[in-house]
Amino acid sequence: MEKLAAEWKPVRHYVAMTDRAHMPAINLPGLLCYEELLAAETPDMDWPEFDEGTASSLCYTSARRAIPRACSTRTAPTVLHASPVAWPTTPPSPCGISVCPVVPMFHVNAWGIPYSAAMGGAKLVFPAPNLDGASLYVSSRRKRVTIGLGVPTVWLAAPQISRRGQQAASTS
Repeated sequence: MEKLAAEWKPVRHYVAMTDRAHMPAINLPGLLCYEELLAAETPDMDWPEFDEGTASSLCYTSARRAIPRACSTRTAPTVLHASPVAWPTTPPSPCGISVCPVVPMFHVNAWGIPYSAAMGGAKLVFPAPNLDGASLYVSSRRKRVTIGLGVPTVWLAAPQISRRGQQAASTS
């Protein structure tokens, strides 16, 4: 980041997702500590009121025709999409469900799973940057994932997951 920061002049701040004790020892202008930012805020919030037609997210296509396009999703369809998916996870606390969407947010907002998991009270686990079978296996075991969601190509590594994943789990 130190090398790239000089080229990213419009960026005013960078946030290290850690506490003060684990802040990286780097020279990065505008580097802030995530936990200190949270501690400085109040838990009180005045929730904004807005029309259900207001955009809730902006996703980009994967450019099948060579030109990426943006797609805005409104609030009402996002809530309607998340609601039926959340129903099986209620009641929130005793359910013990842990959901891991191995689906990018630009793909229909990860099928609405981040919203429905929060709505139903399920624990939400995002996968690590390594999406190979062994890494997904180790991460899922470590985070106690009960439901993993992804396209078939993600699960093609499944025959290797138990063999390589157990080896990786035993070494980590």
